[in-house]
Amino acid sequence: ARALGPGGRLVNLGSSAGETSPLDSSTLRSRSLRVLGYTNNALTREERAESVAHLAALDLTVAHERVPLDRAAAAWERQAAGGAEGRIVLVV
Repeated sequence: ARALGPGGRLVNLGSSAGETSPLDSSTLRSRSLRVLGYTNNALTREERAESVAHLAALDLTVAHERVPLDRAAAAWERQAAGGAEGRIVLVV
């Protein structure tokens, strides 16, 4: 939440990091932040099919760089300095 700019929005898409998500209320208030939860379970079968069809028709790409796991530290340092080529994908 502290990384968001004023009026920023945090969207929770799952619970892989845990069932709870503690947030400092002063951070939320001081920046007028919004927190939203999202689940695909709210979609009807038709809405889900339409969404999948729409996404399948797109040519989506994500700039990324494959990095061996033993070079993760150096890659993260480069990313922090702004020198990474898109997302870093660790290869095991």
